[in-house]
Amino acid sequence: MVLNVSLPDIANHFNTTPGITNWVNTAYMLTFSIGTAVYGKLSDYINIKKLLIIGISLSCLGSLIAFIGHNHFFILIFGRLVQGVGSAAFPSLIMVVVARNITRKKQGKAFGFIGSIVALGEGLGPSIGGIIAHYIHWSYLLILPMITIVTIPFLIKVMVPGKSTKNTLDIVGIVLMSISIICFMLFTTNYNWTFLILFTIFFVIFIKHISRVSTLLLILN
Repeated sequence: MVLNVSLPDIANHFNTTPGITNWVNTAYMLTFSIGTAVYGKLSDYINIKKLLIIGISLSCLGSLIAFIGHNHFFILIFGRLVQGVGSAAFPSLIMVVVARNITRKKQGKAFGFIGSIVALGEGLGPSIGGIIAHYIHWSYLLILPMITIVTIPFLIKVMVPGKSTKNTLDIVGIVLMSISIICFMLFTTNYNWTFLILFTIFFVIFIKHISRVSTLLLILN
């Protein structure tokens, strides 16, 4: 992630320990992980164009909140939470667009191209982040996602609204999955075995739940 290279600077800025400072990333990953799983299912009920615009808007809003409040740790964390919710729309919905609009024979090339772009971004991200943090300030890394706002006119003009279904959204499944992800990420951050036990309990309940409902939250294949 772009901010990883600046975690020592952020720790010095707030005079916090590395564990606490890492919540700048953990907060983002919490909502990003949950959102990535949920957006794909939401595309069955809300057209993808609207979801992408909502995602971009939330990502930009979170970036703005985090940037403006970068001197206040909890405002920064809140901004990162919102940013994660918005950013989660991109990987999830792009896969849905490819699956729905490209033939099976060409899907491999499409997914390969997307994977290459992601790998390029992951490779360049730390370098760009380091340059910006060194020559300007780490806080400016928080507004980089706002570049995506320029894609909204393109989405409005080019994307065809998808069809939505009238099935019932599995709210219980979303809640159980969200709690499971939160507990697991808290365990990997704090290494507290209580969170691992809670994760196991809620994940088992989640698996049992989705095996009984007719409208699956996740397609496990």
